[in-house]
Amino acid sequence: MSQAEQTNYAVVLSLDSVLLSVVNTAYKEYRELMVVSVSNCPAIWEVEVNSKWKLLNVELQTWLEERWKNKSVQVNLYEQIEADLSKMTMTKPYMGALRRTYSPALWILYRQSVNHKAIHLKIQRLQVDNQLPDAYFPTVLYPLPVPAYILKKVGPKPFIEFVAMRQTIPEKNVDSMRNIKLLIQEFNLKLDKGFMLSVLDMVDWNFDPGETSNFQSDLILSQRSLQEVACISVSI
Repeated sequence: MSQAEQTNYAVVLSLDSVLLSVVNTAYKEYRELMVVSVSNCPAIWEVEVNSKWKLLNVELQTWLEERWKNKSVQVNLYEQIEADLSKMTMTKPYMGALRRTYSPALWILYRQSVNHKAIHLKIQRLQVDNQLPDAYFPTVLYPLPVPAYILKKVGPKPFIEFVAMRQTIPEKNVDSMRNIKLLIQEFNLKLDKGFMLSVLDMVDWNFDPGETSNFQSDLILSQRSLQEVACISVSI
């Protein structure tokens, strides 16, 4: 939002996981085609040592996360690990403040002010699984692991992140997009013939004659020069 404007209202949607089953109804018996899942990333636990945040090892992070979910307060393990999860501090094996970073599977923020509208969307991990019995590739789409040097430099990033801001000033006849950003991490896409044909079976190819006529008109209009289109608009 603009620094001179205050947000009138904001809406936040946060989901721990999303599961969508796609069923093909083109056959006499319904057949599940794919499962689209959006999942979260494991929580990240860090401890502050010498004014720097140190990432704990996987085993210790997993142990702390289990205690956190069980709503434990004072936790210890064989007098080798001691922490206070209510105060978020650790005394063994390191002494310092604890920090837990959690990213939900789907996170959406919508904000609106007098002249601005903004949306921010994050999808942590997206996976598409082929449910056909004769699937050659069981997993159709899945994100690749982020390289270690990128994680060290910028930290973990969602698989998909989208940001857009729209500005409208009616009295000045201004309607513009001030900012649009889209981030998609590297991913694997594997398609086999059976899966693609099943997807095509779900598409209704019966076009409305009116839509075809409008498409032809738009196609003819797109072949004209900008000056001709401007003259037609002025005459109308």
